[in-house]
Amino acid sequence: PMAGWHNVSNSLAAIAVARELDVSDEAIDKMQALHGAMPTRGGRAMPIYVTEIGWPTTRGGSCDIARNDSGDNIAQFLLWSAATPWMRGVWIYQLKDQGKRPDDIEDNFGLFTYDYKPKPAACMVRDVTHLIARAKSWRVDQPQPGLTVVRMDDGQSRKLIAWTDRSSQTAQLVLGGAPVPYRTVCAPDGPRDTKIPIGSRPVVVSLAGNGTPIRYRMM
Repeated sequence: PMAGWHNVSNSLAAIAVARELDVSDEAIDKMQALHGAMPTRGGRAMPIYVTEIGWPTTRGGSCDIARNDSGDNIAQFLLWSAATPWMRGVWIYQLKDQGKRPDDIEDNFGLFTYDYKPKPAACMVRDVTHLIARAKSWRVDQPQPGLTVVRMDDGQSRKLIAWTDRSSQTAQLVLGGAPVPYRTVCAPDGPRDTKIPIGSRPVVVSLAGNGTPIRYRMM
């Protein structure tokens, strides 16, 4: 849930530490609702900075989220934020677990364990921030309910990054033309294909050129 917000000059700083939001789609909905409720300044949307967001990887607690799902959530939220013009900054809560109790929420928000062993989210943050740093233009769409697609151009190549809102959902991208390489976040390039499976872990597709026909299908 939203833990709080602070009006700072002409922007809004929001704290969105996810304790009861199992998936990033719910956190994104919170940000969109907040954006819609905010006044504009000079006809322009007030920027939002998310100063804390994270998903605790507890085991045996009241809000258990698997480590892979936590990483997927963070990757999705960072990609969506980068492609959304009024989202100006996101800070992940937090770098490492602050304790060793497996069932304690506050002890398990880290990208790394208390002993500095990386969780899946550590790799995902590294990979996604590398993609974000290279991008010169972004666009985010939701072609079908439950499916988010981000298009990016780094000046040398065009990529499409897609994911489903929940781990129980799958989709397929069907591309016209020649097979193209694709990979999930934190994985090397997979085989080339024109039918690309999509799940909750973002999939990075390298597009061959402008105007490639793309169809989306929820499975």
